[in-house]
Order: sequence, then C-alpha cells, then structure tokens
Amino acid sequence: MLEGWTKKDLHEFFCGEHFGWQEFYGFGRRKIKPVRTTTRNSDGRRDVLSTTEFMDFVAFIQQFMAEKGVFIPDPDEEFDSA
Repeated sequence: MLEGWTKKDLHEFFCGEHFGWQEFYGFGRRKIKPVRTTTRNSDGRRDVLSTTEFMDFVAFIQQFMAEKGVFIPDPDEEFDSA
C-alpha cells in the first residue's frame, strides 16, 4: 500500500476519480469528497452499486493503476473476506 494511505483513503480517492468530486468551503479551507461511494449515492443515502457498476469501477481502478505501471489483478470470486 502507499505509505501514509489507508484503505479508506484509497477508496475515497478512487470513488472521487471515478464518480467525480464535490467541493465544499468553510473556515477558509477547501474540502473535497467523492460525489458518491460504492455504497452511498450523492445524497448520502444507501445505494450499493450493482454488480455491473462495481465491475466498471474495478476496471477503472485497474486501468488507472496500469497507467502508473502497477498491475491490479481481477477480484477473486472465491475469496471471502468475512
């Protein structure tokens, strides 16, 4: 993993790069957050991506990283993280 980056950081980054970013201003600072995540829509309501949408998201990450010289394998359908 990238030094200083958590899984949550990477998830937020790739969601923002794929779905777009929202900008907020307050206290003299700019904050950005993804328009949506894999489990929440732009209103913050629970809205899990469909299998096809998630596959597109994974393909986006694979392409993004391939352009940086990093190979990301396809998810293992047999793997259960629970």
